[in-house]
Formats: sequence, C-alpha cells, structure tokens
Amino acid sequence: MAVSLDSITREEQVASLIPLVQEIWREWYTPIIGKEQVDYMLNEFQSYQEILRQVNDGVAYYFVSVNGQPVGYTAYELSHDRLFISKLYLLANHRGHGYASQVFKWLEEQAVIKGKKILELHVNQDNQQSIEVYEARGFKNSHELVSDIGEGFQMVDYVFEKQL
Repeated sequence: MAVSLDSITREEQVASLIPLVQEIWREWYTPIIGKEQVDYMLNEFQSYQEILRQVNDGVAYYFVSVNGQPVGYTAYELSHDRLFISKLYLLANHRGHGYASQVFKWLEEQAVIKGKKILELHVNQDNQQSIEVYEARGFKNSHELVSDIGEGFQMVDYVFEKQL
C-alpha cells in the first residue's frame, strides 16, 4: 500500500494533526522518557500554537496518509547543506508495513530536489528500535547531543546523518 504525503499549511490542518500527535507521542515516548516529560514536550514543542508557529516559520509538515486516512506525520527543515528530519511518526497499528521506508525515500528525493547532500535526524539514546531502523536505512551516528529543554528536563540524543 502506498502512502501519500499531504502538506499541512492551514490552521484547520494543524488542529486536525494535534490528536494524532498526542496519541503517537504518549504511546511511543512514555516508556522511554516518562509521562511528565512527554506531557511537557507536547505542551512546549508539539502544541497547536507551536506547530502553527513552526509551519509559519517554514518548517514543512506533512500528514502521512494511507487510503486518504492520516496514519502519521513527518516534518523537515532545510539548512545550507542538509535536510533535517525533525519528525517521522506513525500510529502503532501502522508500523511495520513499509510506510516509514516510503517516507524516508520521499524525504531523500526532497533533499536531492532541493540540492541538499545530507539527511540529518536526532534520536533519543534509549530509543533502540528507531536507532535500528535508521542504521538499516544507511544513517550513521555522528555524535551525542544533550539539550536542556526546560523544567529540569533534558533531551539526550544521538545525531544521525546520511550522505546522499
């Protein structure tokens, strides 16, 4: 089954994205970083207002849809030589069907079209399942990144890169 990627640019699209974001983040990240940090990060970084601000600032958000039904989302930003994949999430019952591989292929195509030579993403160091997926797709661990995000929380990530 092929996925479609539908650009999120309007307020009502952002509003319809929020329940998807909350379901995915709570299910995926609570076992990794705990409920308190998930709630904080959703409020600070993935709220309606914050996603709308990001979209207005040029972050490209897309619904990942199957048969016209959103099953996840992705987002990316461009810099001088790279496409930074800031988000790629799927609902639990839509993982393992090759949808993420299709999105990665599309993101690589977008990078090439836009003249970028590197794909970059950040992954929590305890997110072993995602790390294995990224390594299988040809990403290499570049370095560690520890970020204080407020309220005593930290993001302890690896920066992964893939040369195109």
